[in-house]
Amino acid sequence: MGRFLSILFVTSTLFLTACSTTTSVPGSVKMPSTKGVAAKSITIGEFSGNNRQASDELKAKVTAYINREGFTDAVTSRGQGLLSAKINMGRLNRDSWKTDHEDKDDKTYYRYHAKHSKNLSVSYRYKSGSKIITDVHEASYEDEESSKDGYSEAKRELLSEDKINNKLVKEVARSIAYDLTPHRKAVTFDFIKGDEVAVGFGSVDKNLETGVKYVESKRFPEAESIFQQVIDNTTKPKTRAAAMYNIGLLREMHEDYKSAFEIYADASQIDLASDRYRNAMSRAEQRHANLIIFNQATGQ
Repeated sequence: MGRFLSILFVTSTLFLTACSTTTSVPGSVKMPSTKGVAAKSITIGEFSGNNRQASDELKAKVTAYINREGFTDAVTSRGQGLLSAKINMGRLNRDSWKTDHEDKDDKTYYRYHAKHSKNLSVSYRYKSGSKIITDVHEASYEDEESSKDGYSEAKRELLSEDKINNKLVKEVARSIAYDLTPHRKAVTFDFIKGDEVAVGFGSVDKNLETGVKYVESKRFPEAESIFQQVIDNTTKPKTRAAAMYNIGLLREMHEDYKSAFEIYADASQIDLASDRYRNAMSRAEQRHANLIIFNQATGQ
């Protein structure tokens, strides 16, 4: 699997306390629209509700998210479908309190707490011919800060209401856009560096770790070559299964889900006790199905 990279195979294993045995590498997967919409263009209609500024921002952000994906045009008229929405922005809930504590000299001191919370609910309607889709998306925000210097200092660390509104609107806008357009979903690929031996303890295989570092630097052929050498040389079944899993992840990153599935299936036969590989098989199957629908919707 992959071209050969000459390295010195390291047989020792490095044991660490409270170490992380996986490394998360960011990536994305192609997804069809959540609601099965495959329109080439969508007219962005009326966005109304109890907060005009938030309604306008939501409309602008939904438009931007749809257009950013590049598969559907968000237009002002003559689209294949019509989208409208109604916003219900909740009130900003403010709370503050103090708690008493004792220092090492048994002297009492106070910490002052401040908390902000707020909710947003948006109902939308999408119509294309006789097809009508309706749904509700909600978002919540909550933050708490504290200070020994008084309520004002604690409140100073909290976001302003305008910034809270912006976060809520952004979250809902993304959800609505992804309901209606094919898109790329941000995911992480968790590459294995070693075995999870017990809670708080783990072992890192130095060869797996080297391969993962190549993945992080996007040197994928070199990474695969190292993982293959681990498979060929290790005497530990769990380590061999982990290296196979990592190659499967590389296949997933390059949308070769059939190959990934086969590799995960082989790994599951080596490490029968682990759910990781069976779960990966299901994930690869689902992503392959999503890719087919995505390609059909986008003409790829």
